[in-house]
Amino acid sequence: MRIKAIQLVALGNPIMSDDGAGPFLLNQLKKANWPCRVTFSNAGITSFDYIQLLKKDERIFILDTLRTGRPPGTVVKLRATQLELTLNCFSLHDLHLLHLARSFYPHRLKQIFIYGIEPLSLQPGTSLSRPVRQCLPLLRRIIILDIFRNCNATLKTPAALR
Repeated sequence: MRIKAIQLVALGNPIMSDDGAGPFLLNQLKKANWPCRVTFSNAGITSFDYIQLLKKDERIFILDTLRTGRPPGTVVKLRATQLELTLNCFSLHDLHLLHLARSFYPHRLKQIFIYGIEPLSLQPGTSLSRPVRQCLPLLRRIIILDIFRNCNATLKTPAALR
């Protein structure tokens, strides 16, 4: 099924070291050419109008830092429906979007995906740790491939994955 659009939503605080991985990745992804409509929202650490986001007929890709107990830099991809079932995995943010979807738009949960990375440091600072920096290209490639798959498009050049 070809979807109409994808909404990329970054969560995280760029002045708390690895917590800024979501917004950092969002800025990188803004530079790409997409086969369907891709929109970008940097939610940071504050909530924004999630209800409006859920009303749209779009896939939602959340970019966030996730605590899984795995080594720093580990890349994690989950469906929103898996997050509640996955023990030992939680977002550093409240993910109010998922709570609203569960309560008011349960049919939308299947269209929400979480792309995360295990942090090393959440101390004040504007630099990402080495393990997170080293794994960001992998997470970026996964997201790019998923966008193309969701848009039923073929990735014509591997350069887009660099």
